[in-house]
Amino acid sequence: MWRAILSLLLWSAAGCADEAAETPEALLSLSAGDGVPCPLEALQQEIDAARAAKQAWVLEPLLIAHHLAQTEAKTQLRSAQATGGQAKVIAINDGLSDDSVRGERYELELLRQADGSWLPSRARRSWRCWPSRGHASFSAVPCS
Repeated sequence: MWRAILSLLLWSAAGCADEAAETPEALLSLSAGDGVPCPLEALQQEIDAARAAKQAWVLEPLLIAHHLAQTEAKTQLRSAQATGGQAKVIAINDGLSDDSVRGERYELELLRQADGSWLPSRARRSWRCWPSRGHASFSAVPCS
């Protein structure tokens, strides 16, 4: 069975130099729990409009995740696994400039369409907190 594994790491210089920054492997290995379901309608409408305009980002699962999870976090990590007509993408933004939320994680499941584009079938979001503001792993529980 054909299997493609793609990874894209976007590290800002500030994020790499930050002593609190974690390695991509460490961020991906953090427990994520179930997360909170993300509404798919708005993302599906954006993808439909982009498909009609023949925009290239709808043809790559990593670019769809990047589109969904745009932020100015110090560390951004995008990872995708595609097998046949299905893909699972994880987008992590860490080092957010929020006083309680340190990072956010999106898990996105996509299905390939006949035209080569991808549509989301499931999306979930979870957060992790800064020290003394709550949990250190990703969770659906809000930070304090």
